[in-house]
Amino acid sequence: LPNAPARVVGGVDPQFPDVDGVALDGVELSYPEARTLTLLRSRIVSCTVDAGDASLDAQDAVFTDIDLSARRFEGLTRVTFDRCRLTGADFGDARLRDVEFRDCSLSLVSLRSATVERAVVTGGTFDDVDASGARLTDVTFDGVRLSELRLGNARLERVDITGADVSEVADLRELAGAIVSPTQATSLAIRLARVAGLHVAERDEV
Repeated sequence: LPNAPARVVGGVDPQFPDVDGVALDGVELSYPEARTLTLLRSRIVSCTVDAGDASLDAQDAVFTDIDLSARRFEGLTRVTFDRCRLTGADFGDARLRDVEFRDCSLSLVSLRSATVERAVVTGGTFDDVDASGARLTDVTFDGVRLSELRLGNARLERVDITGADVSEVADLRELAGAIVSPTQATSLAIRLARVAGLHVAERDEV
């Protein structure tokens, strides 16, 4: 059929194929035997990925309008995701460096024990995310609500949440190390006071 998408099948090793230096738009990447799919120096737009349960490893790559739901990621370096669906993605134990998520769906995601360095999450959704035991360094959240975020035993260094909605973060103690705005600090202080059993009220309300 003339309108059927092209199929991209290749790689020296069918179980560990590499896609290197390509710009693909609207095609199907078909690697049914792959265990790990590696994408290098590539731009992937509106494509579908037929790679079974293969893990994904990417470097110097841009993904736009792609469904990568439930995909396992081994590592990401200098990667941008733009309007991608990443529901149920597993970044557990992975290393993410210089990664940007723009208007992506990041729901039911695992970042357990992941190492995240220099990352930006802008817009989209970021809810029901388990980042327990993760190490987050130089990470910025902007224009996104942090809902049902779990950070037990995580280490946060220069994590900027000044542009995020943190009203639904359940355990505020898990935000230790994060950077907040003065307005957020006031709101969080009131919530912490209530957790401690204090009653917050104006003098004439007492």
